[in-house]
Amino acid sequence: VIVFDAKSRGQQPAEPVIVNADLKTMDKTCINIATNANLIEKCNTDLLKRNGWGNVQNDHICTANWESNYNNAFFDGEQFFFGNGDGVMFNSLGESLNVHAHEYGHGFVQSTSKLKYFGESGALNEHCADVFGITFEMKSKNLPIAECHWLIGADCIADEARANGWNALRSFKNEKAYPRDPQPKFMK
Repeated sequence: VIVFDAKSRGQQPAEPVIVNADLKTMDKTCINIATNANLIEKCNTDLLKRNGWGNVQNDHICTANWESNYNNAFFDGEQFFFGNGDGVMFNSLGESLNVHAHEYGHGFVQSTSKLKYFGESGALNEHCADVFGITFEMKSKNLPIAECHWLIGADCIADEARANGWNALRSFKNEKAYPRDPQPKFMK
């Protein structure tokens, strides 16, 4: 596990702040990202018998604190980036285990399928990543199915957004994750 700290800039720093267990930072988000990355790698090995997101000993490289007020997390094909949110819609996305595992799921999909990130195949890519997020969180926390909340990103919704009806980024329940959630619950 390798973690970089972008310090709210949108560029990759030259030196990592965490390499495996070697910490060169006390930044809470960086440490949480490293902890989540280790949990995700353990799940990947235990559940799927894979070695890295691409099953070729891929390094789990993350960049924390991406840009200022950045309301997203993403996988760029090689590494994972996490914004801190703007405090209005989202808090730090890097501290959410299921958001991190969701992004890891994109690495798995990229390495195991030819799904293009567009249209219906893009929607399937997102769904597979959501399944990773929920499954890896449940496995890491030893949650039985009855105790699963079935929400992606519930723990990074800011108080103001929550007051306006936002519960999560996506929901596997038969409810909307937020007031104008366009996600279909069934596909025909």
